[in-house]
Amino acid sequence: MSLLFFMSVVLMYLIWHFMSPDLFKSSASEDSDRAIRNRLDTLRLMEVQFHTVNGKYAGTFKELFDFIKTDSMPFDSLSKTPGVPAYMPVFGRIPLNIEKYQLVPPLDTDTFLIFAGLINRSGREQPVFEIREPYGNDNREVYKVGDKYNTITNGNWK
Repeated sequence: MSLLFFMSVVLMYLIWHFMSPDLFKSSASEDSDRAIRNRLDTLRLMEVQFHTVNGKYAGTFKELFDFIKTDSMPFDSLSKTPGVPAYMPVFGRIPLNIEKYQLVPPLDTDTFLIFAGLINRSGREQPVFEIREPYGNDNREVYKVGDKYNTITNGNWK
């Protein structure tokens, strides 16, 4: 009986050992995709705040990060009370290394592409932005938030 138990454990281990590289590969890919989407969501929040204060979107990461680090948001549109620092709604505290948000995870070696401009909608100029991965992935389309041809601010994975 114990020999049969031992052999079944060895067989299960061998099956797991030969199947696991594919399982870990897909899990790593999903983790990487999730990290990219989370970083793009954070950048989207920063752009929306920048737009709330400035009436346009930031066209460079330097402009966006300088705003988050140094400017403030109005507390609300009606009161005249002082605003809150722009980083508070996104991070809750001063971000120590905000520049990392322009880098594509998980390796942080490539930089996201950023665009801001104006489009004409119904005879009016509307500000738009787009932040996207610099390259594609064989298994999926390039992740991005915003759209340089439309006034949406969501990510294309939602």
